[in-house]
Amino acid sequence: MPMRRKMQLCSFCRANEKVNYDTCRCEPRCRNVQSCGISQKFNDITCQCEEKCGYAISCRANEKVNYDTCRCEPRCQTVRICDVNKQRFNDITCQCENKCNYLPTCRNEERINYDTCRCESRCSVVSNCNANQRFDYVQCRCITQCITPPVCTPGEQLDLINCRCVNVFCPNAPICQNGERLDNTRCICTRTATDSPVRPTGLDCKPTVNINFRSLNQTNSRFLHVKGVTTRYNTEAEDNYTGVFDGYCQILLTKFNFGNTIPPIAISLRYRLEKSQLGMKPYALITNSNNMQSPSILIVATSSYIEFGIRTLQQGYKSIKILASGSDWENVGWIYDGNQLIAQVGDYVQKTPVSGTIEGKSNSLVIGAGYGYENFRGEIDYVRFFQCNPDP
Repeated sequence: MPMRRKMQLCSFCRANEKVNYDTCRCEPRCRNVQSCGISQKFNDITCQCEEKCGYAISCRANEKVNYDTCRCEPRCQTVRICDVNKQRFNDITCQCENKCNYLPTCRNEERINYDTCRCESRCSVVSNCNANQRFDYVQCRCITQCITPPVCTPGEQLDLINCRCVNVFCPNAPICQNGERLDNTRCICTRTATDSPVRPTGLDCKPTVNINFRSLNQTNSRFLHVKGVTTRYNTEAEDNYTGVFDGYCQILLTKFNFGNTIPPIAISLRYRLEKSQLGMKPYALITNSNNMQSPSILIVATSSYIEFGIRTLQQGYKSIKILASGSDWENVGWIYDGNQLIAQVGDYVQKTPVSGTIEGKSNSLVIGAGYGYENFRGEIDYVRFFQCNPDP
């Protein structure tokens, strides 16, 4: 049959179809449908992929192209509510992120500025106080210097201006640092170094938990989680083995976080820093927070001092800094009896009044790590946790 005759007999087809003159039926123009990109669409007439938008669209970093409307629209359909002080919303990843990747350790009279990630004074104006006063960085005003005068021992007299006891035998003696004592015969400060371990185990007070480093790798349990800590044979250790911390490991004691725990409670251990880490950075020995929260219980150390801290709901943060003894192994103890924090380095003991309920943290007690501090590098031995009042 002539082609013209066939065309007259066969029906008309849609734009994306063609006539099969052998069957006189319509069939798709494209045998194979290509897979096109997100910015393209398939043309079922030309059987080719073509751009959805006939012109190039340039959007800002926090926008994306909607290829159906050929317009720019925000990348984030919903904006999360972030912590105004500590976080910011990233409109590219659509996530909240911390303003500061690393938080500095500030002094008591300072606070963190999360915009600059630096410590700044808590008070915008610092007043000049009278001789018998001091400036309180919490209240940002001058207060009486000697609110709670110390009890002086025989041979001492109270200095109201400096709120301290002065030795009558050495009136011009220097102020001894924590970890030092005044030698009355020579009128100089001497260290109180000792090699005897701190073992705060009173007659009726026994440790609730002993960390046994000999069998550390076998002690993972419901309450004790070991992450990367190895052991080293050492005849000087309590059980001939010490825990070796390389700055990337920790031990979690999930049975205790000491939040809302009724005192007395206590912690003791002995440690030595890795020789290459003898600097001024504070390394975490014991804390109760490693999850973006400041700890309310802490023992941290540098090569020159050890800091013992506690934070209660009623009185906030209190701490004691004691000079390191300089021994190869440092022996330390932390005790809270509900009325005072007791810190011990070697045979030197210092106390500071504090009361109230310890701030609860969502994390467990952590050995070797703590939020805001460097992970510990060195060896730890003879770790004990008490829920009673041992003798310091």
